[in-house]
Amino acid sequence: MKTQRFGVFRAVTAALGFGACATTGIPRDLADARTLRDEAFHGPAAVFERPLVNTAEQSLRAAEEAAQKNPSSNEALDTAYIAKRRMEIAVARGNIHEVLEAFRDGAGPDVTLRMDLNFSQRTEGFIRIAKEVEKFNLTWLECDIHDPDALALLRRSTSTPIASLETIHGLQAFKPYLANYACDVAIVDVQWNGMWESVRIASLADAFETDCAPHNFAGHMSSLISAHFCAAIPNYRIMEYDVDEVPWRNDLFTHPPVIENGQLVLSNRPGWGSDVVEEAVKAHPVKKKK
Repeated sequence: MKTQRFGVFRAVTAALGFGACATTGIPRDLADARTLRDEAFHGPAAVFERPLVNTAEQSLRAAEEAAQKNPSSNEALDTAYIAKRRMEIAVARGNIHEVLEAFRDGAGPDVTLRMDLNFSQRTEGFIRIAKEVEKFNLTWLECDIHDPDALALLRRSTSTPIASLETIHGLQAFKPYLANYACDVAIVDVQWNGMWESVRIASLADAFETDCAPHNFAGHMSSLISAHFCAAIPNYRIMEYDVDEVPWRNDLFTHPPVIENGQLVLSNRPGWGSDVVEEAVKAHPVKKKK
């Protein structure tokens, strides 16, 4: 049986409550940033105080001076570190342009960028942001709206590709969005919809000239199930893949996913291609909240 490979993008958390995503290969240091919530697009928040800006700016200057005096052989890591400091400054200022510029500087020109706004805005806010980020040529801007007409209005209002629908469940629920051509990429949560229903949804999306991408952030088994979904449909775009998890997650499975050059290699083993190692699971019990 021929080995199948599927391109993946890794999720990296950014700022202002907006998730930013980039393909596998983005310097690992950028993944150290964690989400900071802000209810407004450019509005101030209590956490964004001037001391935070000063600290980040001082760290950036120190990193740049050190790089000039003692150029490291690990140039990519230095670049990622400096880009991370720039992103921290952008977070503190609440400037979406600086955040995306920091990601672009750290990831380089060959890595595609995606931004996930989730449910953080109403339609008017999504439209404003989509227009603001047009110059960055994002692969897509992910926006969640439970209104087919509103999502279609957003898509028609911007040149930024729109991805959505990860929280929509069932074939009939997808139909009004696809019939309205409300998004460029339909994100399908295979775990919640089930494999059979997800394939039906992908077939409906294909009839409306819409590609699909699986919503996948729940670990290795979820990745393998999502990869099989990608292999079964004609309109697969790319697969989400979360790499920044606990260091022992590979121990939980007999055959963890294999990523080579940004692509997940799908095996020809039976079932999902891997089994759960129950003893390893027992070694890491869920910790009770105190």
